[in-house]
Amino acid sequence: MVKENVKRLVQNAKRLLKEARKHIDIKQVDNLHKNAMERTIIKGIEIKYLNETLVQIFAKECFQLCWLMSIQDPPIVLEEIPLHGSFFDTSMYKQYVNSGNIVEHVV
Repeated sequence: MVKENVKRLVQNAKRLLKEARKHIDIKQVDNLHKNAMERTIIKGIEIKYLNETLVQIFAKECFQLCWLMSIQDPPIVLEEIPLHGSFFDTSMYKQYVNSGNIVEHVV
């Protein structure tokens, strides 16, 4: 009984943390981006180019997109579309209508 209650509490805490992560204010994401840019050394690019306005805007948008993709449950990833007849990886994809281990078609 106690073990089940602890398990339930842990599951609820995980769920609440995941939901809280989704509601981080955009300013916090901006702060994370600024911090990351200050601490990142980009090889092969002269530092003067990092201060260009368009580069800064592009980097910020990329950071926000990656952040929003990573906090989803399950996280959104960029992957090749599975081919018809290939193995259906349940750790990467959810079944839409039918279940099985071979890809029939992608939705």
